[in-house]
Amino acid sequence: MTKVLRMLAGGGFAALLGVVLLGVSGAFSADVASAESPPGRPSRFVGAVTVDGAKVAAGTVIEARIGDASCGVTTTFDQGGQARYSLDVPALDPGASPNCGTDGATVTFLIGGKPAAETGVWHDYQLGQVDLSYTTPT
Repeated sequence: MTKVLRMLAGGGFAALLGVVLLGVSGAFSADVASAESPPGRPSRFVGAVTVDGAKVAAGTVIEARIGDASCGVTTTFDQGGQARYSLDVPALDPGASPNCGTDGATVTFLIGGKPAAETGVWHDYQLGQVDLSYTTPT
């Protein structure tokens, strides 16, 4: 017991208190670091767009959805004689809106509000080549 008392009296108490305070501050800083971490990376989808076999007009709205959530909107542009789109679908981020992609999630697309026949699969920071089409029912 006397060794402990001598250690505390000789500056050991300050060292012990410092270690305890450092541990407590580390617990709080871990929460702050996770709250400030960058958002997840998006999954990008690109491709050609047709309706009834013909390219759509430049400026046609393309929407990506995961479940009921709208996870991104873009418009088509002309390139090389095709109507094309490029769309980033954000990752799941509980603090953000939209709150979308998780690895393996099915991404559905709308062409001017009409459901495309094709779907994509969300993968962290990967490019998905998905040509979109819609055929008017007869």
